[in-house]
Amino acid sequence: MLLLSLLNELIEKLKCFTVDDTLHFEEMFDEQFHALKYLHSKSINDAVFLSLVVLNALISYQLSCSGERYWWEFARYFSNMKNIQFENIPEVFIEFLSKTTCGRRLRSQKISRIRRAWNVVKQYATRIDWLIKNQKTFSLKLARALNSAASAKTIVFSVKMLNYALRIVTKRKIISPMSVDIPLDSRIRTISKVLGVENSLEFWRMTSRRLGIPPLHLDSLLWIGFRLADHIEDISKFLEDRRIVEFLMVMRKIKQSLSHR
Repeated sequence: MLLLSLLNELIEKLKCFTVDDTLHFEEMFDEQFHALKYLHSKSINDAVFLSLVVLNALISYQLSCSGERYWWEFARYFSNMKNIQFENIPEVFIEFLSKTTCGRRLRSQKISRIRRAWNVVKQYATRIDWLIKNQKTFSLKLARALNSAASAKTIVFSVKMLNYALRIVTKRKIISPMSVDIPLDSRIRTISKVLGVENSLEFWRMTSRRLGIPPLHLDSLLWIGFRLADHIEDISKFLEDRRIVEFLMVMRKIKQSLSHR
């Protein structure tokens, strides 16, 4: 009964957000978005920028640090590299894998993924308008190249990070497709478990349709909210939007429920 009450409370708070609200939330609070914005500000070529972002998303697993820290490590590393040649991106990226402190695990496997994905990435990285209109199609091409399921965590996560990168490059509000699933990483699995959700993918698909917020953007609310739940007092000092504070209060309850299990 307690789990159902907490789940219902979360859904009620999520209903207060529109898609535009969620995009704003991402741009305010997601450290991964901030890291990408920092990298792009260093005058990096748009096609190179998009390629690096997608490739990094595809190997963002088995990290030895938080996702936020890893994406800042990635951004700072490539922001210090000048005049990256588009055709040299795979080799440049493989060099990064030898130096990262967060992403060294399974290095050989990740190198293989980079080489296979590059055949797709290089075809579309310069076609920004096509990518905006075909985010789902692009993900299916990546999945096929990597012999992965369309709902695989790194495949759908690559669409999320591509979406961020496209918004940064174009300065436009670009919405992710409703048909791309939420990335089931450890944080989302934990939230789902605390709420008593059994079939996480199907549940968050249905919830997304109910809210009118695509799964990748719903992911941001949950993923970032879980992190910010420990910092409500600090955030509430400068934040006038009570909807966010009230949402974070529910996320804190979810986090506290986890510690009591």
